[in-house]
Amino acid sequence: MAKLPDANIFKDKLTSGGVYSLSLKNKKILFFVLAFFIAVVVLLTAMINRRLAVKTLDVNLAGQSNILVTVGEEKIFNKDLENELLYYPKKDSREVRELLIKKLVDDSRKLQTAKDAGLITLDASVYNNPGKDYAKRIELVRQAEELLPQTKAGISGKIISVWFLNDSPPEMGIEAAQAIALNKITLLQTAVKSGQMTAEEAVENIRQDSSLALIDASYKENAVMEFAVYQGEKITWEEDFDNELWGLESGGVSEIFTGKSENLDTGETVDAYYMFGTVSDVRQGAAEVQYDVEYN
Repeated sequence: MAKLPDANIFKDKLTSGGVYSLSLKNKKILFFVLAFFIAVVVLLTAMINRRLAVKTLDVNLAGQSNILVTVGEEKIFNKDLENELLYYPKKDSREVRELLIKKLVDDSRKLQTAKDAGLITLDASVYNNPGKDYAKRIELVRQAEELLPQTKAGISGKIISVWFLNDSPPEMGIEAAQAIALNKITLLQTAVKSGQMTAEEAVENIRQDSSLALIDASYKENAVMEFAVYQGEKITWEEDFDNELWGLESGGVSEIFTGKSENLDTGETVDAYYMFGTVSDVRQGAAEVQYDVEYN
């Protein structure tokens, strides 16, 4: 009769480095090999992703630093256009980009003009740099726009007038009213031009003359219009009168001109008042600088 193997044989094999013990060691080795392989794969993947990210960043930065246009001494970059698009309400299109590039050119001109006039200072944080602080630049452009009028030529003064046709003809008729107005303004213009009266005194003289109410109910309000304008701006609707005022020196007095207004009944433009002007201040403007624009 066959004899069953002794159970101690299996026990001896498990504890003496036999077949079963070797299989367990192999599993441990395999586990460590797999763990090492996974760690290497993870490390390599991280390194590759990092290199790709750096490469992508370099490409993006290179694109942002591409020069769109050069204005004078400043280069305008793709990044500047991207910043403008962020705040522009309309959908991106070719027309929108052309409009914003024109704005970028205008802004650069304003900044450089203000800098050359000594009104502002420019540095790399806002100027000629793709990494500029764009919010800071926008604020500086706003400041330049406020300050730039100081660089233009300008004049200040008063326009003194007496009306004879305001809204509707006076009861005495236009011709009679016209004669009264012309006589009054002639006396005042002569007195101011000769130095016998100041412009302020002439205005007060009109306002104190209650007889003028017969030809213009608003004679007090219409007695004077003060102006302060820069080169290229209108003073009145009368071009010849404006040209004479621009030609006066400080303290100068113009000749008498006839002003026009719209007849409310007919819609026609008709003679309505007499006026003369005085210039109290003449401001010499800075020489205008032209900045070359080169599109890339």
